Amino acid sequence: MAGAYSAAIRARKYMTTDRRRLFDVSWRAIAKVIAAMALVWAWFQLWQFVLVIVVAITIAVALDPLVQALERRGVPRWLGATLTVFLIAAAAAAMFALSWVSIAQQSRFLVENITTVYRDLRSSFPAIQYVIPAQQDGLAGYALSFTRSAARAIGMFIVALVLTVYMLIEWKRTLEWVLAFVPQEHRPKARRTLVEARTAVFSYVVGNALTSLITAVVTFVALIALKVPAALVLAIIAGLLDFIPIVGFFLSLGVTAVAASTVSMQALVGVLVFYLAFNALENYFIAPKIYGRELQVSKLAVLIAVAIGGQLAGVMGALLALPIAATYPIVERLWLREQLGEDTVDIHKRLSA
Repeated sequence: MAGAYSAAIRARKYMTTDRRRLFDVSWRAIAKVIAAMALVWAWFQLWQFVLVIVVAITIAVALDPLVQALERRGVPRWLGATLTVFLIAAAAAAMFALSWVSIAQQSRFLVENITTVYRDLRSSFPAIQYVIPAQQDGLAGYALSFTRSAARAIGMFIVALVLTVYMLIEWKRTLEWVLAFVPQEHRPKARRTLVEARTAVFSYVVGNALTSLITAVVTFVALIALKVPAALVLAIIAGLLDFIPIVGFFLSLGVTAVAASTVSMQALVGVLVFYLAFNALENYFIAPKIYGRELQVSKLAVLIAVAIGGQLAGVMGALLALPIAATYPIVERLWLREQLGEDTVDIHKRLSA
């Protein structure tokens, strides 16, 4: 009897101690939770600046060969970096300044035509109100939201140019500073990852700039031939949206089709045929020739990356989606081979190629 009573007392004490242990939280655990919450808060406060840094790194990777070429000719690196960034920015600003009057006039004309088509659609098809906003303010709201996002992207781009100059000047010191955080046994692999990622990003930036320029020029010539109004603005829109894979094509086609529909049905059909034909030509001939085999990313992966990037960070997120996604095969091959298995990595590489 006494033994059973003692056993019950011991069991009760054990349960009490175990319950205390269950709810016993050390100060170290509390500090970790607070630190995690602080990091999350800091990310939400600074994610736009982090995005600017990513843009600056992308631009610096693209411009570094030019700076190195100037450096080999005896130009100091700080001067070569400053001149390269300044001249490219000045050339872009001068191009827009020279054509600003035409751009402003054609933009006003384009907005008026889109508004007219919008009203005609609503009056002819009342059921379309379930797809298109019920009031004109809805369409204006979408346009205003896109304009704000584009303006924010331009502002971030200007800040990124300033950071790019400093990154081009001190990239070696910065690289070594970052690699110092990597454990010594992993530094050779980390350095190789950065080198290969740099090649992929350089291929993307230069290739996308060339394809966008070709798209703008060819689109301008085609729209002039089809007598579509606001050809210059529509060509610039096509070139800029070409930086956004897949999604940019449909956005550009939609705007141009609306403008062509105000001319004639023949112009609309001509625009549709041209856009579909040129998109096929760009995807299956121009882009492979320019990019080579550096960007081995499937179309589905590109679409998902663009959608996620656009949802998280607007226009700038969509622009950065592809170079970030293009680095994943490198990370998978160098860092995840053991975890995923040789067979998985080889199948992914074969399918991408």
